[in-house]
Amino acid sequence: MSESSLSSPSTLSPSPVPWHIGVVDEDHSRLLYDVQERLSRYGQIEARDNTATILETFTAILPIEGARNIHADIMDCPSDEDLRKLSTHLLSEVLIPCRFGRPCLEASLT
Repeated sequence: MSESSLSSPSTLSPSPVPWHIGVVDEDHSRLLYDVQERLSRYGQIEARDNTATILETFTAILPIEGARNIHADIMDCPSDEDLRKLSTHLLSEVLIPCRFGRPCLEASLT
């Protein structure tokens, strides 16, 4: 197998994400590949740092439109600190409010 085929998004499957629902199409596959590549360079600040898992999971479980938005946000983060801030925002402003009964759309608009 050639080296170029090893790095192709069509030959790489997304890393295991607990809630991964599968790649919808080639576009979604490319987004997941880009995110995984960016997050592979992320430097955890402690063992409990779950920034990369949160960002990869959001990209994997959202419909393609939402995945595109998260992808753009991740790719626009110039530093690991910016990735941590994005992850914290998604967790505190989207995921936690949705879990506690607040409509997700309403939570993301506030």
